[in-house]
Amino acid sequence: MPNRKATLVDSVTKEEFLGYPTFAMVDESGTILSIWQGPTDANASCEPANTYAFAGFCRAGCYTPDEMLAFADGVLSIFGAKQLRLDRIMTLASDADRDHLTLKESSLTAYTVDPVAKKQPILVIRTEDGGELKVTLHHPLVD
Repeated sequence: MPNRKATLVDSVTKEEFLGYPTFAMVDESGTILSIWQGPTDANASCEPANTYAFAGFCRAGCYTPDEMLAFADGVLSIFGAKQLRLDRIMTLASDADRDHLTLKESSLTAYTVDPVAKKQPILVIRTEDGGELKVTLHHPLVD
């Protein structure tokens, strides 16, 4: 069975987001030993999944750890901001448009991190002025 996407609702913010059910092999101390990767062939067996337990829903859409973002305290890498536990980020204001990219300070309620580091496709967007944005393929973007 291929990975199945699900629309989920954050219990704190009530925001809807795209997610994937995740299954893991966990030891007695709660350490994740491995994540189950479902088969992509419709005829493949899912039998190996019987040794894994449901671990939760993974949010789709992430930045790379070195991606620089605007926080209320200044521009920092997402990794650095997580380490400092920053909870205020700059986001587009509701009246922003292409010609007036106005920002507002918003609450950041959580950081999402892969439980086990893995390689995944990264979309690299390069701007005319030399800027660069690196995100996973399902990260929501304003276009």
